[in-house]
Order: sequence, then structure tokens, then C-alpha cells
Amino acid sequence: MQSEDVKTYFGVVDFAVFFGALLSSVLIGVYFGYKDRNKKTTETYYYGDRHVSPFAVAMSMAVSYISAITVIGFPVETYFYGVTFMWIIVATLVAAIFASVYYIPMLFRMQLKSTFELLEFRYNKMIRRLCSAIVAFQLIVYMGITIYLPALALNSVTPIPLEWSIVMTSVICTFYTTLGGIKAVIWTDVLQAFIMVFGALGLFIKSTIDIGGIDNVITAAEEGGRLNFFNFNADIRERSSVSSYFLGYFIALLDVSCFSQIFVQRYLSCQSVSDARKASMFRVIPMCIFVILAALDGLAMYAYYEGCDPYKAGLVEKKDELTARFAVEVFRNIPGLAGLFVSAAYSGTLSTVSSGINALAAMTTEDFIFPHWPNISAIKKALLAKLLSVFFGCLVTGVAYLVSTLQSTVVQIGVSLLGMFAGPTFSVFFIGTLFPWVNSKGAFGGMVMGAAVACWCSLGAIIYEAAPEFSQTLPTSVEECYLNSTTTISMTTIAEMIQYRTPLADTWYSVSPFLYSTIGFTVSTVCMFVISGITGFAKPSEMEPKLFVPLIDNKKIFPKKVVKFFRFGVREIEEVKPGEETVPLKERSDFTPCFFGCLVAAIAYLVSEIKSTVIQIVKALTGMFVGPTFVVFMFGAFCPWVNEKGALGGIIIGWAFSCWCSLGRIMYGPAPRFVESLPTSIERCDANFTTSISMNASEIFFTSTLMPVSDVPYRPKLADTLYSVSPFLYGFIGCVICTVSMLIISGKTGFNKPSDMDPKLFVPLVDNKKIFPRKIVRFFRFGVPEIGASELKHAPIKYASVGRL
Repeated sequence: MQSEDVKTYFGVVDFAVFFGALLSSVLIGVYFGYKDRNKKTTETYYYGDRHVSPFAVAMSMAVSYISAITVIGFPVETYFYGVTFMWIIVATLVAAIFASVYYIPMLFRMQLKSTFELLEFRYNKMIRRLCSAIVAFQLIVYMGITIYLPALALNSVTPIPLEWSIVMTSVICTFYTTLGGIKAVIWTDVLQAFIMVFGALGLFIKSTIDIGGIDNVITAAEEGGRLNFFNFNADIRERSSVSSYFLGYFIALLDVSCFSQIFVQRYLSCQSVSDARKASMFRVIPMCIFVILAALDGLAMYAYYEGCDPYKAGLVEKKDELTARFAVEVFRNIPGLAGLFVSAAYSGTLSTVSSGINALAAMTTEDFIFPHWPNISAIKKALLAKLLSVFFGCLVTGVAYLVSTLQSTVVQIGVSLLGMFAGPTFSVFFIGTLFPWVNSKGAFGGMVMGAAVACWCSLGAIIYEAAPEFSQTLPTSVEECYLNSTTTISMTTIAEMIQYRTPLADTWYSVSPFLYSTIGFTVSTVCMFVISGITGFAKPSEMEPKLFVPLIDNKKIFPKKVVKFFRFGVREIEEVKPGEETVPLKERSDFTPCFFGCLVAAIAYLVSEIKSTVIQIVKALTGMFVGPTFVVFMFGAFCPWVNEKGALGGIIIGWAFSCWCSLGRIMYGPAPRFVESLPTSIERCDANFTTSISMNASEIFFTSTLMPVSDVPYRPKLADTLYSVSPFLYGFIGCVICTVSMLIISGKTGFNKPSDMDPKLFVPLVDNKKIFPRKIVRFFRFGVPEIGASELKHAPIKYASVGRL
């Protein structure tokens, strides 16, 4: 195989097909935005007036979860690890049945606008908001990954830069979601589903013809060990086994099917429970089709590159570029089909991101804004929802750019990051609805402990790496490659750089990343029952019946005694008194001391595993947040012009920039000349007590990357500039960025009037009239009124008006 430039294969017709598919999505958003222009309510924007076709809802749910990870990521997964991942089809079917039987009726019974209202009714507001924030973080990361994938595909086969590809994808998603709401999202998903099927199917058919038939594909896959569907290795450290894929995806799919805001919005957009159940079960069919086509594309890609692996040969920089390169090579003589396949990848992303942006806006308004400002008019609510869609679109764009700096496959990145929190948050919903004894303290403590253990496992794997025998890819070859140049790649890994390797590195830290959600769910569930038992189980008779989901509740099939037993003492819904139509909210219970005690203990253990100096760790981690936080206090007291929007935007941008510097340093490491320690000697050491260490302790933490060096074929330009900035300056950097952002945003949104500021909150820089002239003192008050004697003693502090938010 020649090292050809595949970008020349993507022609004018391909671009026309590609942009035509994108334009169709935009036009659907314009159509529904115009059609519903007089229905300016959140009911229309988020739920489509609850009259959407079950068929459209099913297709939307299928493609919302599948995304570009299936079109591009799963063929790469098959290419390197085989077809074992297809067990997620079984997990999908079981999850859909579970959601249809147990949870869809409850969701219609409750008519929730946000999934997390359920947690407030069952536990308290604190758990609702904590889970909502965690899931929002998961969605943002997941959408960032799915935006990055097609942008990478487009960049690898066209001259369009990666950054512009990311921006273009984000803008299109945000545009039609903001304009058309849930109806635009659902019907665009239907169109995109057909584009995805035709693109993936076309690639498999054409590549199979080029290879010489399906028999050659099967033979190559069998000889390469890719037909490993029945890999029943019970070792949880095995990355690609039935137990790893099925158990890991089953918990994640249960969470998505039963409690995901994306899916709940679609269930409630149907007219009845029956329609929602039809949609839930019918979505399994397109999801299975997408997964099977992705696996077939991956097998065909392996057969096509059997003698010359483009990744090992250096023809692609990242593993996830393989699918796009494969498609362009296969379709190079048929104008338009390469554009169709890239459109399929983009369609998967557009469907996922548009659904996620719409869900994020719904979660934010229902969980954080409307509870505090319930009297906002319907028109303002709809406008706020659209503004939030734009905000989250911009945020996801930033995450996509950050993901572009990582070198692992997107399937593993997505599952690892999301799995750390999916299990614990799912257990809070799942156990809370099935078992009435769990109290709010148990739910909170269990969720925190489950997330802490899953994060511990994930961070340990990042620092020490999994044992190679459990995570290595299936063999590939470069024997038939004809390259114009030879590239030597160093296979040094983090594990080789770090001389000290904890015993947990080959056991606990080598657990398959697909099982993080299962681990989090298990630990969280056990802790929920233990803590609830210690603090006093809740009384089943006091649980709101509408929130309870009995495991057995069919009196036509099971005896009454069995049905009554599985209600565990919870009242029947019919027994609810007339004055109890609304679900009562429980008082917030304070479990804060226990939570922070466990958190501090976990952090102390984690710090003990890191080989850097304590000063560097503390300054790097705390510096990321101290600067922006300090600026909010300081400018709030010194500068009366800064408004609430400026303060919020400034602190978020300051935090984000500082974290970006820190993560870049961790992933790529600074330039060695900036971190070398002063020379030391071991000449006078006793010969019987000599240890060979190849690198400085500070370098182990501050120069190690997230992935093995063998998987990092290039080093970005920022690695020797921004990522090499001293960690001691993170606080200062955050302070400067936050200050500039606060002033700019406050100016753009309208500075506060100094005369409206409460003088008790103002701290003038010069205020001593005995030393400085009155004009100077007056100037440095910036128009803020002085505090009168009587006001100083008796007047309460005036709070900033929330109306400006």
C-alpha cells in the first residue's frame, strides 16, 4: 500500500453530498421554528406538545444514543479488539424491556419535566441538584467526544482544519436545536438515521466487493482473531470480554433507558404510555442494525488492511482516523459516496448533540432556574431555554477541542469518563424507586462512595496503566506496506518511566474500563443500604406510592399475597387521600460531615500514590480554582460595575483556562528543561543500599501523559509553551483570565450602576479622609453612596436583584 494523500480523493461531488445533508438538517430546524413560532412555551420546546409519533420517537432515541461513536468508533473497536462488543445488543434489549415494564408508567404517572424532580420527591433538593450537575457534566463530555469524531473524520480526508470542523459541527447542532426545539431534534434524527444506515451499508458492500467477497472478509477476520464474539473470559481485567462489555454497557444502558433526560423527554413527548412503550421497544431494532453494520464495517476494514495497518505504518496519526480513511479509499472511484459516509458520521453527531443540548437546557431550567424564579413568563422561559442551548453548544465545542488532544480511542475515552459517574447516579434512581427503606443519607453517602471508588480505579489506571496482557490490541501487520520513509516510534510507556509500581497496578487498576459503571453501581448500592441501616431505615408506609416501582405488581398473573409482599409495606396508589395529589417534598437531611470525611480520606490515599512533592501537588490542584474564586470576591468588593453575568462568566472561564493548562501539562508534560531539579549525588551511598531511579519524582506526576507514549505520535505546539507554564502560576493565570472576562462580559451585558450598589458591600481602595484629599477619596468611591451612621447600625444589607439574571 502506498502512503497516498487520501485528501485528494474527496471531490466536489462528495462535498456537495456532505453539505446537502447538513443543509437538510438546518432546514428542518427552520421549518419547525417557523411552524411553532406562535407557541412560545417550554411545553412545545421540550416536549413537542406531547403529540409526537412513536415511530419518530423510536428512531430519535436510537440515533441519539448511537451517534458517531457507532459509525466511526465501533469499526475501529472491531478492527483492534474484535466483535465482542456486539454483546451490547443483548444489553440494549434487556434495558428496553425493563424500562417499558417498570419505569415508563411511573414517568407518565408523575409527568416530570426534569428526571431529577423524582430525586427531590424521593429524597431532597440537595441530591436532586447534585445528580443533575453530575449528569450534566456527563452529557457535556459525551457530546464533546461525539463532536470531535466526525470533525476528525472530515479533517483526515479533506483540507478543512480540525478546529473549523469542530466549530462547524457545533454551530449547526446548536442552530437547529435552538430554533426548532424537540420537534426539530426528533424529525432531524429520523432523517439522519437513514443517512447513517445508507452510509454504513454502502461502505460494507463496496469494500466487500473490492476484497473479493464476503468469504474473504470472514477468512481474514477469523485468521486475525476478530471473530471473538464468545470470549467468555471471566477475568474482570480483560478489556474485551463478554462480561466486560455486557455488564459495563448494561448498567449504562439501563441508566439511559430509564432515567436519562434525553430519553425521558422523548417518552413524555408521546401521547400515552402505550405509545411510549412502543417507541422504547421499537428503538432496539435500529440500534441493533447500527451496531451490526458497524461491526461488519470493522471486519471489512481489517480484511482490507490485513497486510498493511495504516496506524502501525504511520499513515494516520490517531486510531479513530482509520474509518474515514478506509471509506475514502474504498469510494475514491465513485463520486459522492465518500461524502455520504462522512455525512453518516456527521448525522450521528448531530442527532446526539442536538438531543443533548435540548436535554441540558431542560435540566438547567427545571432543576436550577425555575425553582428559584417560578414567576417567569412563558415567553421568557422559552427565550431562556434557547439562550441556554446556545451556551451549551459553545461549551461542548470547547470540550470537543480538549478531546482532540487525547490519543486513546473514543470508545474507551467515552466509557471510562462516563462510567465513573453513571453507575452511582443510576443506583440512586434505581434503588430509590424499588426499595422504600433507603433514606436520603444512605442515597447521598452511597452515591459519593460509589463515585469515589470508580474515580479511584480510573485515576489509578491513568497514572500506572493497566497490565499490557489485559489491554493490548489484537495483532496487525505492516508486511505489505510500501512506504517512502521509515518512522521509528519509541515504545516507552508510563509504566516504564515510573520505577515504583504499586501492587494494585496489576489488579485493581487493570480492571476493564467498561466495568467502571458496574463497580460504581455495586459499591453505591451496598453503601446505600449500609448507611441507611446505620442511620435508621425509612418507613415504607411513609413513602409516596407514586414514586414506588414494585418488582411484581400484576394481580392477574401473580397471587395477591405475592403482589402485596413485593410492595414492602408501601401503600397502593388508590389509597392516596384527596389532599395528597402533589408529592410532598422531604426536608433536607444533613449528611455533610460524613461526606467530607470520606472524601478527605480518599484524597489522602490518592495523594499517597502520587510521586510528586506535596507542594507541587497542592499548588497545581488548588491554584486552578483559587485565582478565579479570589477575583470574584475582590472585584465584587472593589469594582461596583461588575454585574452577576460578568462574575459568573468570569469565574467559569478562569476555571476552564486554568484546568486546560493543568490537563495539558498532565497529558503531554512540560519541556524537560523547565522541570529539571538541581543535581544530587549518590557517590557516598553504601553499596548495599543503592537504588536506580531514571527520572525525577516531580517529573513522574507532572510529565506523565494520560496514554502510553507509543500512542502519542505527535507533540502539540502548546506542549512547550502553555502546557509548560509553572504549576505555581495557575492561580495567577486564573486570576488574570477571570478579571478580563468579568469586565468584558459585564461591559457587553451592561455595567451595574455604582449608585445602586449597597455601600456596606463596597471596599474603596482609598478611604482615609485624614490622609487623602476629599476629591481623591470621592473619586475612588466610583459613585457608590457613603454609609450613613444610622444605616451602618440598623439597615439590612440589600441583595443584588436577581431579575438581571
